[in-house]
Amino acid sequence: MKLYYTLFCWVAVFLFSIFHLNAQTTITISGTVVHDAKPLEMVNVAIKGAINGTQTDKNGYFSLQYVGKIPQTLVFSSIGYQTKELVLQSDQAKFIKVELDLSDQRLSEVEIIERTHRTDNLIKIDPKVIHALPDVGGGIEGLVKTQLGVKSNNELSSQYNVRGGNFDENLVYVNDIEIYRPFLIRSGQQEGLSFIHPDMVQSVYFSAGGFEAKYGDKMSSVLDVTYKRPTKASSSFSASLLGSSIQTEGVLAHGKLSYNAGYRYKTSKYVLNSLETTGEYSPTFMDFQTLIAYQFSPKFTVSYLSNYSSNVFDFIPKDQRTSFGTLSSMLELYIAFNGHERDEYSTWTNALSFSYSPSDNTQLKFIASAYQSEEKERFDILGRYSLNSLSRLDGQSTNDSSLALGIGAFLNHARNSLNAKVYNFQHKGSLRTGNGVLQWGAQLQREVISSMTNEWKLIDSAEYSLPNRSDGINLSYSYNGSFDLATTRYSAFAQHSLPFTINESNCTLILGARLAHSNQNKEWLLSPRLGFSFKPNWENDWLFRASAGIYYQAPFYKEFQFLDRSAYSDVRSNKSFHYIVGGDYYFKAWGRPFKLICEAYYKQMDIIPYRIENTRVKYMADRRAMAYARGLDFKLNGEFVKGAESWFSLSLMQSRQKLDGSNVEEPLPTDQLINAGLFFQDYFPGNDSYKVNLMLLYGSPLPFGPPDEYGLNSSFRMPSYNRADIGFTKEFISPRRPASRAYWKMFKELSLTGEIFNLFGIENTVSYLWLTVVPPANSSEKPSYHQLAVPNRLTARRLNLKLVARF
Repeated sequence: MKLYYTLFCWVAVFLFSIFHLNAQTTITISGTVVHDAKPLEMVNVAIKGAINGTQTDKNGYFSLQYVGKIPQTLVFSSIGYQTKELVLQSDQAKFIKVELDLSDQRLSEVEIIERTHRTDNLIKIDPKVIHALPDVGGGIEGLVKTQLGVKSNNELSSQYNVRGGNFDENLVYVNDIEIYRPFLIRSGQQEGLSFIHPDMVQSVYFSAGGFEAKYGDKMSSVLDVTYKRPTKASSSFSASLLGSSIQTEGVLAHGKLSYNAGYRYKTSKYVLNSLETTGEYSPTFMDFQTLIAYQFSPKFTVSYLSNYSSNVFDFIPKDQRTSFGTLSSMLELYIAFNGHERDEYSTWTNALSFSYSPSDNTQLKFIASAYQSEEKERFDILGRYSLNSLSRLDGQSTNDSSLALGIGAFLNHARNSLNAKVYNFQHKGSLRTGNGVLQWGAQLQREVISSMTNEWKLIDSAEYSLPNRSDGINLSYSYNGSFDLATTRYSAFAQHSLPFTINESNCTLILGARLAHSNQNKEWLLSPRLGFSFKPNWENDWLFRASAGIYYQAPFYKEFQFLDRSAYSDVRSNKSFHYIVGGDYYFKAWGRPFKLICEAYYKQMDIIPYRIENTRVKYMADRRAMAYARGLDFKLNGEFVKGAESWFSLSLMQSRQKLDGSNVEEPLPTDQLINAGLFFQDYFPGNDSYKVNLMLLYGSPLPFGPPDEYGLNSSFRMPSYNRADIGFTKEFISPRRPASRAYWKMFKELSLTGEIFNLFGIENTVSYLWLTVVPPANSSEKPSYHQLAVPNRLTARRLNLKLVARF
């Protein structure tokens, strides 16, 4: 009730403000800016002689309010286009359409400064930086991991968690299509390529919370990606020790038909060979995707997005030697393996979109999409282990084992398969209403999931089968069953974005709500959401934002995985209240542009408790937990070195939960007090064709505990995550350094990069192998169990070479 009362107060205040403003003499100007019937983004729009102005969004739309008299002269300007002036007369329409022509002026050097003021919680990420980023994954997610509120402690995975949420709580869209990943993957080694092809991307927007109602029903974040609609032919190619990719784009049929296609191949064998578990790694990951669009008329366009991905992880383990413990008590685990693991994940995504604009003010879109995933896990791994205490002589360690703490064996077995199909039909629309924007949408989604699971683990420690009982040999863990689920979901949203002014200060109010229903648990979910931005008419360039809303996440697959069919309807959706306030400050230092972003947030949650095992989220769907996350996020980005953008982010967070029936407050599995990221670019002195790119990541210790079917023991903390990657690039050809010889003129860009992953060789821990130790059978001690946590560590230092070419 407090939330609804707060929303009512906000709405009342803003409605009163709008009524008060309407009594003043204001000029409201809105419209679109285009070139060859295509919208232009980031066009500067201002009243001639006035200090403040605005810019067009990605749809070419702008809205500007001016307190004064008319006639006035409106100025439109953008890099690469001729500046245009338009005189506004008293009888002119409120909505105008402006056509800009290309500029024929050749500039030796162009400095582009992004000054788009955010009216929502979306941060724009420059996808061009991806090739400069020294990252093992090499995807857009590597850039996301350095953004506000984002945390990741696994360089082998594209997964990330945001502000206390888990991996499953992040929305990803490509051209308004929600993207899914394979469901059975349980470790970063098994992951292949993420869906997003970096070279096909035009724009990337990210929100760490408090996002608008037009985005779907998940609780933590939104990654909104748009692929390019090319206007001319171009291609790119890259190759490294970790794989290769090729992308091509162009236009046909007098510009009506455009295509954007890419192929990628990745093998992580080179970095996996640096893990403590040795053996024959044979991972093979590839994908092909294309975006084809045909413009039948300026008002009607049809586009087709397709993706096929095949990820195969083949592994024959040999042995593992891990040293751990403290200086006074060093232990060593040695495991000799027999067996084989083979995991296969194949996915298909197809989407057909119809875009129609019956008028300059109205845009309608209809989308039909289908996703299918076929997944198989097959492994039989026998491990014979010995756990030893390492002796210390005169303060020096020795590799001789002075005391055998335990011997034993374990056998892991799995024959798991999953076939998932998701069919989606949706409509989206937008209407310019005066100086505001009304958006709406409706969606029907059908999910058909079939799963078969046969998975168990046998542990034999010092002649004891664990757990030890008198009635025979028992498995440590066993699950054998089939799973069939068919779900139909309905959802709809509506939101209104309304810009206005208060004492010559620009404001935007965004009001929206979502309504959703699932036939699986029969829930009706209403999600009101509110956003407000205020840009004061100050000499310093500040923007303040606030947002609040309810965010639901309905159970999908993992929540039902280990439940009886009779319990499906009892699993309620996760629920989260978001409260966020923040501000952006644009300023100049050393004559170069900078931007500081600050946000404070509080999330109150009613969730299904879960554990995180590497990249696998395991839910306890028969239980509930009340939780919260609160924190502060900071990000500073700008040209610390002229012409090269760098940034630094810092997050402070606390997240806690109480299980149902318990008064004990314990940390969420993603509770991380401090998280920091740095991406820095610099040029070699006296020769800017050489560039260095540095990425640093730090995450304070995460909670963990021994396996427990009935609780979420998080009484321990794993070591902090520390990661440093660096790259050195030689730029041979670029727009500012064109080819001098005729046979090189086919290249627009050509560069070679040498990278050092894990520069300082830090042994980061991603999870733990729990060993239950009992005294040997011939021991005089009474059998008693105790568990030891053996760290599973990530990759060591590796060198990489990468060639990037654009044609």
